[in-house]
Amino acid sequence: MTPACRRAPRPLEGEDAMRISRFFIDRPIFAAVVSLVITIIGAIGYTGLGITQLPEIIPPTITVSTSYPGRQRADAWPTPSPRRSSRR
Repeated sequence: MTPACRRAPRPLEGEDAMRISRFFIDRPIFAAVVSLVITIIGAIGYTGLGITQLPEIIPPTITVSTSYPGRQRADAWPTPSPRRSSRR
């Protein structure tokens, strides 16, 4: 056959489409080892990332000031309820 007479590859259908899945289903230990190797390579790559090129991140700070004429400071702040203080 000449190259001009070759057929285009047909789309995967039925059994052909499940070939890769069936390979790993039939070999669960191999699938676990492949997953483990991919995870280890990812962890090694993650630790190799440099953070020196990232900008310095400063978390935002919010300052709230209020005035209550005729009250003392202890009266201005309500005491937390037991329900809210237990969420810490």
